[in-house]
Amino acid sequence: MAYDRYVTFIRSSRLSISNANKGKHTLYDTFIDEYRRVFTIVLDDMWEWDKMSRFGSYASKRFKHVDTWLAAAIMQCVAGQASALIRGTRKSAKALGVVPSKPTNVAVCPELDERFGRIEWTSTTSFDGWLTFKKFGKRGSRLKIVIPLKRTKHLNALVAKGGIQTKGFHLSKKGVTLVFKTPRKTVTGTKSLGVDVGIIDIIHTSDDQILGQNHPHGHTLSKIQQRLSRHKKGSKGFKRAQDLRDNFIGWSVNQLNLDDVNELKVEDLKGMKQGKKNPRFLSHWSYATIFRRLEMKAEEHGVRVTKVDPRNTSRTCPICGAVDKRNRRGKVFRCVTCGHAADADLVGAINIQCAPPKVVVQRGAYSPSCKQNVIET
Repeated sequence: MAYDRYVTFIRSSRLSISNANKGKHTLYDTFIDEYRRVFTIVLDDMWEWDKMSRFGSYASKRFKHVDTWLAAAIMQCVAGQASALIRGTRKSAKALGVVPSKPTNVAVCPELDERFGRIEWTSTTSFDGWLTFKKFGKRGSRLKIVIPLKRTKHLNALVAKGGIQTKGFHLSKKGVTLVFKTPRKTVTGTKSLGVDVGIIDIIHTSDDQILGQNHPHGHTLSKIQQRLSRHKKGSKGFKRAQDLRDNFIGWSVNQLNLDDVNELKVEDLKGMKQGKKNPRFLSHWSYATIFRRLEMKAEEHGVRVTKVDPRNTSRTCPICGAVDKRNRRGKVFRCVTCGHAADADLVGAINIQCAPPKVVVQRGAYSPSCKQNVIET
């Protein structure tokens, strides 16, 4: 399939720093801890400044009161991230019509530009490249860390698709994150595809694709949610189970075949759990993660995503159009009017495919006049 280099999307890839020695790890972690400590101080001060236009004066005049060994250029990055977080918080609160509250317990990841480091992929050692991280200490203590890196399958796939690495990088205690601008595939599809999401079958499409089964290690979403239910929220075991769930969802969505598809129809389930008390097992079903993965998949293939009203999609007979809650019993659909029988998830996907759009999120199509994603209602 051809790629359109004039339309790109952003993807990131994280590389492990586990190959660095203990001394480099200690200095690297010390920098991130100090960055987060200073970020909290700057965020608290900026929150007190009512007018956004005064953020610039804060950055130029009020850094001196912060006792830190970080370089002035790093402090500019701190102020930039704090400013962006505050603006985003106030903008979201304004859209919801509520009073904004100051963000707390923010485990920020430093976002640094090319002034503070570079990555060289040419290497004669067993490593694929080196990250040279420098100039993050005050003048007179110009600290420098050289970290060995190894490429991952994900990074190689982004490069193979024509991804171009942007300048700068993000740091966390788990590794170094690189950002790529990747060209989008040219739209060539002619049909729409309805998608029904669930727990037993994560995805069931209107052309009878069933995703979320036959994992090489025997995982299923039901087993993972049971594991989440057994662990205490916030524990290490709970976090590992969450990561497993997200990875399993990603593995499932990656199997979706979008050949000859130009539109992906999904249910608009936003706010489905609001105001309801669900069992702990059901509370761990992350439909938002599934939809986010689907949108990313569609974006890569230049496919438009359409959201439809979810009401009665699994109760409506696709043959006679009769709507009755007795039509569905678990995974079995049998129409009480005409007797049509089929898989309930397949029926739901077919009804979603035929449903009128509720909100259309234009991700695949490209308009040279605006060069932006268009939202229509």
